[in-house]
Amino acid sequence: MPFSVVRQSLEKAGLIPEGTERWRAGTVPVDKDLAAAALCSVSQSDCGGRISGWKYRAIPYYHDLNVMDAMELAEKLDVSLPVISALISDGYLSALEVLRGRKILVSKVDAENFVSRHSTHPRHEGDLPVITEYEVGANFYLL
Repeated sequence: MPFSVVRQSLEKAGLIPEGTERWRAGTVPVDKDLAAAALCSVSQSDCGGRISGWKYRAIPYYHDLNVMDAMELAEKLDVSLPVISALISDGYLSALEVLRGRKILVSKVDAENFVSRHSTHPRHEGDLPVITEYEVGANFYLL
C-alpha cells in the first residue's frame, strides 16, 4: 500500500495530526490496533492502482545498462534522495537493491519513462501537480 495512503488513513482516523510532514509521520507513536483498524478501511481504489515499489529483490549481480542509481535519478529530476525513496514507497518507481554497498537501484526503463513524463517545474502557470509535495516531498507535473 502506498505510504501516502497509509498516512491519509491515519490522519482521517485522528491517529496522527493532519499535515504531518512525510518524514515525521513514520516516527509518530500510534496504537497498533487502532492503526490496523484504520488501514482495514482503505479500499483498493484509494491506492489508485499503486503498490509500494519496495518489493525489491536482492541481487548479487546486475548489468549497468539495465539499472540506474537512485542518486543519479535524483540529480536528473533535481530532487533529494528522500523524494526518490518516497516515489518508490508510493509505487511510482520500483526498486532493486544490490547487496554490496546497499545501493538503491531502479529499473533504467522505469526511471527514464518517469523522467520523460514528469518534471518538478510546471509547463504553464496554473498547472496542477499530478504528484504532490504532500505525497512525496516534491511536486511533479506532467510534461
